[in-house]
Amino acid sequence: MEVNRRNGGEIVRVPACYLTYENMQLKKRALWGTDIYTDDSDIVAMAIHAGHYQPKYIEPDMDTEDPFALAVAGKSREASEATKRLALSGKKWICKDTLIPEHDLKITVRVLPKLQNYASSIRHRIKSREWGYHDGVSLYIMKAETMEGDARIKGRSSIKSNMFDYEVYRKQALGSHHKPAETVPSITTEKIQGGRIKKTRRVMRMFQMRSELLHSSK
Repeated sequence: MEVNRRNGGEIVRVPACYLTYENMQLKKRALWGTDIYTDDSDIVAMAIHAGHYQPKYIEPDMDTEDPFALAVAGKSREASEATKRLALSGKKWICKDTLIPEHDLKITVRVLPKLQNYASSIRHRIKSREWGYHDGVSLYIMKAETMEGDARIKGRSSIKSNMFDYEVYRKQALGSHHKPAETVPSITTEKIQGGRIKKTRRVMRMFQMRSELLHSSK
């Protein structure tokens, strides 16, 4: 999240899949400060640490033969042997997070000037980090509200899923769409705005070029 308006407010919408303690940024403790945080801190970690949002939490069951548990207990030799046994067994550790809520989170933050020092503290099962000189700005969580709906997740998986929106145009470009022409949605419909029209045309042209290459190679 980029912020550059001091003393201004920003609203961030966070998808439900990030609102758990399994969030990798929470596990990495990407959080610097107390109440007022650095602008490179994780937004969910800030909301939880400041007490504006509390995810569901279940105390994990710890196996006494777990390599990590043995290492924490100071039994390095036993931990090494347990790691070898786990590697030879072929078992795979699969994380299934069943604590994902059924809501998104709308977080309102205020942009503040940087502080000379950001203090560390432990709150709500998260320990924030201490930091001195910071070359950015500070963030203060004003409020966090739950809301219905699915926030858009940016990334490779989201891009691939969005390709289904162009399924009709792909079939039309490849010549495999046999429905009457009037049933095919027009790319000039009012629902599609300027930038979307250009993008749709580019996608159609991409599939046409692919079809021509496939026919020419036969």
